[in-house]
Amino acid sequence: MARKSNNQSSKPTPSYASFLNSINKEEKMSWSIKIHNDSTYFSHRSSDGYMRQNYIHSYNSKFEVIRCNPNNIFDCHIKNEWNGDADYAADQRCNHSLGHDKGDTQPKYVGIWQDEEDKSIWRRVPIDNDVNICKIASIDNNGNVIGWIGVDDNDEWNKLVDDKNNAVIFEFIRIH
Repeated sequence: MARKSNNQSSKPTPSYASFLNSINKEEKMSWSIKIHNDSTYFSHRSSDGYMRQNYIHSYNSKFEVIRCNPNNIFDCHIKNEWNGDADYAADQRCNHSLGHDKGDTQPKYVGIWQDEEDKSIWRRVPIDNDVNICKIASIDNNGNVIGWIGVDDNDEWNKLVDDKNNAVIFEFIRIH
């Protein structure tokens, strides 16, 4: 693994090759998605499936990242794996995919959708050469950016934003 220079943190960063090998394996990998430089996690409200980033427990954030483009390792579908816990009833959105409002709807809120045609293609865009710290864009079938995952004006609900500078920075943490 590559290490940063002495002027920066000595925390090892996964190399591009090790990241590529990890997502090319047939094994299923689960991830928690944390808000970078914050103590909160990205998850959904069970009643309607809309995404928020104010969850304090990592177990509320459990996703499978499914590579969907052989030409770009960062293009993926994101599937919810959280199935509730002792404090909650089983989550009916388990095994459903991350998507967003379609059409002319504004704002385009991000959520977990049941129908297969509602899932979105997401592109993870790494920050500072760390493949697990990234901004996430929704893209169309031609690879054009539809929008970036950001938050609404109240900093409560996740929605697509047009400006990459307003996108949330996420940290993907592998669950073993």
